[in-house]
Amino acid sequence: MKNKKYIVSILLGGFVALMSLTSADYEENSNGKSGHNGSPGEQTCAKSGCHDSFAVNSGPGEVQIDVPGMTNWQYVPGQTYTINVTVSQVNRSLFGFGFEALLQSGANAGNLTAGVGSHALNATVASNVRRTITHLDEAGASANQHTFSFTWVAPSTPVLVSFYAVGNAANNNGSDSNDYIYTISQALTPLAAPDAPTIVANGDTDLCAGESVSLSVTDQNNVTFNWYDESDALLGSGPTLNVSEAGCYTVQAVNSGGTVQSLNTICTTLSIPDASFSGLTSFYCSNDSAVELIASSNNGTFSGTGVIGNSFDPEVAGAGTHNIIHEVTNQNGCSGQSLQTVVVGLAADPSFTVSSATVCDNADLLELIPVEFSGEFSGTGVEGDVFNPAIGVGIYEIFHSIGDAGCAQTASQLVQVLAAPEAGFTGLEEEYCSNEIGNLLVPLVEGGSFSGSGVVDAFFSPEAAGAGFHEISYSLEGANGCISIENSLVEVNQFVSADFSGLNDFYCQNEDAVILTPAEVGGFFSPEALDGIFDPAGGPGIFAIIYTNGLGSCEVSQTQFTEVLPIPDAIFSGLQNGYCTNAEVVLLEGSGSFSGIGVEGNLFNPTNAEIGENQIIHTVMGENGCQNSSTQTIFVYETANSDFSGLSEFYCPDQTSIELIALNPGGVFSGPGVDGSLFSPVAAGPGAHVVEYIVDLVGCFSASSDTVTVYDQPVVNVLGLLESYCADDEQVVLVASQQNVTIDGPGIVGDLFQPALAGAGIHEIECTYVDQNGCIDIWTGMVEVLVLPDPTVILDNNTLTALVENAEYTWIDCSDNLPIVNQTSSSFSPEISGSYALQISANGCDAVSECVGVTIIGVCEYDENGISIYPNPAIDLIRIETEVPSALTILGPGGNLIYSNDTPTAIHQIDLGALSAGVYHVIAVSEYDKLVSRFVVMK
Repeated sequence: MKNKKYIVSILLGGFVALMSLTSADYEENSNGKSGHNGSPGEQTCAKSGCHDSFAVNSGPGEVQIDVPGMTNWQYVPGQTYTINVTVSQVNRSLFGFGFEALLQSGANAGNLTAGVGSHALNATVASNVRRTITHLDEAGASANQHTFSFTWVAPSTPVLVSFYAVGNAANNNGSDSNDYIYTISQALTPLAAPDAPTIVANGDTDLCAGESVSLSVTDQNNVTFNWYDESDALLGSGPTLNVSEAGCYTVQAVNSGGTVQSLNTICTTLSIPDASFSGLTSFYCSNDSAVELIASSNNGTFSGTGVIGNSFDPEVAGAGTHNIIHEVTNQNGCSGQSLQTVVVGLAADPSFTVSSATVCDNADLLELIPVEFSGEFSGTGVEGDVFNPAIGVGIYEIFHSIGDAGCAQTASQLVQVLAAPEAGFTGLEEEYCSNEIGNLLVPLVEGGSFSGSGVVDAFFSPEAAGAGFHEISYSLEGANGCISIENSLVEVNQFVSADFSGLNDFYCQNEDAVILTPAEVGGFFSPEALDGIFDPAGGPGIFAIIYTNGLGSCEVSQTQFTEVLPIPDAIFSGLQNGYCTNAEVVLLEGSGSFSGIGVEGNLFNPTNAEIGENQIIHTVMGENGCQNSSTQTIFVYETANSDFSGLSEFYCPDQTSIELIALNPGGVFSGPGVDGSLFSPVAAGPGAHVVEYIVDLVGCFSASSDTVTVYDQPVVNVLGLLESYCADDEQVVLVASQQNVTIDGPGIVGDLFQPALAGAGIHEIECTYVDQNGCIDIWTGMVEVLVLPDPTVILDNNTLTALVENAEYTWIDCSDNLPIVNQTSSSFSPEISGSYALQISANGCDAVSECVGVTIIGVCEYDENGISIYPNPAIDLIRIETEVPSALTILGPGGNLIYSNDTPTAIHQIDLGALSAGVYHVIAVSEYDKLVSRFVVMK
């Protein structure tokens, strides 16, 4: 077998010329040619023996030139650009190109440098050595289009330039046939430099301080104006500039074409009068004398706080920072001013007074009173603006400083602290009761006097003081005149009574609770009479009741005793719960006396009692005098009546229980399904049943019955519903075992179940049947609708792949809709062109994809018979090659003659436009051999 011929070698061989070379010497190799770019004096590769199947620019594709950053095809001299050449045509997979940049003379314009996938070759055309950028072998392999990028440095001087590019869109069929050649050219012009601007001053250039003048130039399109001062410092950009300083100004006009200096320079002057002055220092005290302000020029004026004419007075200005201004206007009308800052420090009177120069050490704080209040006091015992005598006995100097730094002054005074006498005393308790005698108060140092509530001379009487808190004081004056007072707090509690009343000496156990009344409220009772209530029910026994009242030393208690006596037992017997009105007399057994309607002595006669409820009371008197009684309630019935209601004649078997209502309670219901007073149709079961009610009370007997029928349970069943369906399954008929049923649920239409209508998921279907008795049965069925597997097929590089994984796959030939043998995997790569589909199965559901067309492009190689046919399958044109020149015959699908050429030729190219789709046979005869092959025509 021969080696493969790759179309790359044919494509990269170069480009055919559109016109003949006048004189050419060019480079050529497998990576393209130079001098074949369609520029003046050059051909392209669309020439005989090369890519000559189609005329230049006759195909559906194109070649384009793109230069990012270049506007309107105007270049900036000397600038470097990236050039993109794009060759495009649908259904082509290999592309090549060539590119030149030329001057009008035909010589190279600027400098070209190859990029990725390209290189540079040289060609001599009409004595000009031209540089070509062309593709590298296989660098243009891509689908539908390919872009080649490289760089170009524009000429350093502005000249006219033309770009020439050629592109090859190859079909990759292994030969140089059926490839399309495209050309394009583009003229470039240099970007011109701007015009030299002229500066115009819009106003007077002789400026006063704070004034400005506007300088301007005539605006130009796409031009930037940069303004500079005489030191070449950039001041701003734009067609105008406002200046307020003295100096000389120029402007430059800048665009991509160059930089141009202005034709003129404009200068400005600044007229500033001298406003300086002297005579002022930076600091004064507020009591300093005024100073004279001396101006450098005599026609100015002074202003500022503390300024009077041409002098500054610190006292008038006052403490603080002040601005002194001298303003002058010169003969040109320009104003100027000079400012000096002066600080005036506070100078104040530091003198002060104290409320007393001599003070006892127990005296209150001494107030320090300054003449001016902005100063600060200091010294031992000084706290803010007061002096604390508690610092101790001695003589202390107090200082007062006032004024700012540099102007501060200080004054001082002496204060003497004298010792106060010890005024303590004893004999006073912390607490007393108001009925106590009291105590004698004993001072630590004699000579003083006592005072306070309840104090007479040196004796404290709680009774005289009265209840409450009292302050007792002892005042003592020393030899130095200092007085000390000792205070002591004493509490006197009011004496109260603990007497209470309301408690008897004894109680019977069944007596009511009693309320105990204290003589004076505010105290509390012991737990036996909590909250002042004593309840004999807690007995029998002897109880001590305690009442406690008063606080502290005045707390007192009183105790009283009481006895709770037991009560006799009043229980009796002989009575039943009920009697008929004609029942015999009943003997009541008990130790006391009986009472109640129908009672005579210790006998109860139902005939004399009331119909209904009766109360029988038994009263007993104990030996201790306590009485007790007990009561029993009995019913007396006029007759025994067993009538009842609540039971219907018929029930469905699933009906809930029914309440049976007796006219006279106390009887017993019985029968199938009866539980207490409830009748349950479910428990009774289908059939006729008798329910009976019997009343048997103390000899009064009655029985009643009623008949009830429980219907049979209706039964309905449904056939035809499977456990699961695929979403595309046809509807199914549901068949019920009864007539006149109602079927409901997702996907139900009448008696049909439609899986597509129900939708994917698990659904509940109900069938409801009501029989002639009105009894109901409901049949329930569950059904699942399964989602169809996604049959989507992806075609990539002649391989069909299912979108869903983990399924069962069957690949189908759409020409006969039959499965393809042994093709059951998730992907399928056809060996021949055709239309194919996929049947996919998952979860028991099948889905079939749409038919997908696959075209297998034949490679340029010889088969085992020594014949090369491509493309195979083919549509419009086919190329047949043999290893040796051969005559050729082609037979159609029916064996009819389609083509015949008796001239031995190695290459045969045949137009298939008139042929129908099918398989055709090729017979090639040479002097050495007879070869047979075939090809497929697709339409």
